[in-house]
Amino acid sequence: MDKIAQLFKTADQETKKGNHTKAVEAYNEILRLSENDKRTQHIAHWGIGDVYLNTKQYSKAKYHLKKAVKLDPSESIYHYLLGCTYTYLNEIDRAISHLTTATELDDSQDIYWGQLGWVYGYNRDIDKGIEHLKRALALNPANVNSLKDVCVLYAKKPEME
Repeated sequence: MDKIAQLFKTADQETKKGNHTKAVEAYNEILRLSENDKRTQHIAHWGIGDVYLNTKQYSKAKYHLKKAVKLDPSESIYHYLLGCTYTYLNEIDRAISHLTTATELDDSQDIYWGQLGWVYGYNRDIDKGIEHLKRALALNPANVNSLKDVCVLYAKKPEME
């Protein structure tokens, strides 16, 4: 196994163990060793961004996920994670933009539709949020987060005349 592959394995193992600092160190070493390999670079930035997102270090997550998107804008997961990051940073228009892109690149992911529905419903348009959440539930009826969110949005709707 080459050095970069071993570092990816280490980063994955350290992430699973909750050793986020060691995971980021491994990803940073990958970035250093692969400066001319665009594919490896975007995967490493994704890894770092995901670690930072999951540890609520949103500004750092944003930095790395933006790099991943720039290196490979066709990866729906990068747009999804960047959209989630923008949601936590309360940059709602940017969140909606990236979440929409994620659904356009891969419309089969219930988590993408669920997050987009949540962001729309709580911040912009309840009806559009419900529409997206229903799409998430059509893809995965067991998605309890989307089910909860659609119920909350229906409860928030003004009563019909």
